[in-house]
Amino acid sequence: MCPACLAALADDGARFCLRCGGAQEGRPRHLLQAACARAAHEDFRARCLFWMRAPMPALIHQFKYRGVTRLAETWGPALGQLLTGGLAVDLVLPVPLHPAAEARRGYNQAALLARLAAREAGLPCIEDALARARRTPTQTRLDPLERRRNLAGAFEARRPELLRGRRVALVDDVVTTGATLSAAVEALKSAGAEKVRCVGVARA
Repeated sequence: MCPACLAALADDGARFCLRCGGAQEGRPRHLLQAACARAAHEDFRARCLFWMRAPMPALIHQFKYRGVTRLAETWGPALGQLLTGGLAVDLVLPVPLHPAAEARRGYNQAALLARLAAREAGLPCIEDALARARRTPTQTRLDPLERRRNLAGAFEARRPELLRGRRVALVDDVVTTGATLSAAVEALKSAGAEKVRCVGVARA
């Protein structure tokens, strides 16, 4: 991405909800949106680099489905800068794909981002600490409630000894309703992670 496109997509981070990464209109009085302040997972936080507005939908599609993996070279280090900009964490994990989905695509786009984010932040990236416990239908056409139900129990921690008492950064490409990240956070917290901070490229 060229500097002009990056500048055009830049957002005022002060107006993001610290939990879901969504916009807060005007000049918000609180750092959390009201719904997020009432959320069950008090440790859930998500920050994204961009809104899912042009040209991001086309770029994300190219990145995920067309093999244009070089976009990670821009986005990964930028995510690493988010991790060093106040999100105190010990290690970095990508949101995993089901093995069948990764084999079909040929790569896990979140893992590409996580490796470069971790390198930028000077942190270890552990790609096998979290796994998909079952294959789930695509989230694209589901509403928020259906997304949560679809992902219930979809993740499991495979290396809890590396997670126990640690502060974890979870990396994904797109945050829509937060259902995927919430399910992954639940699995990590159940395995003993102290805190989980989530970062993504685009917020839908």
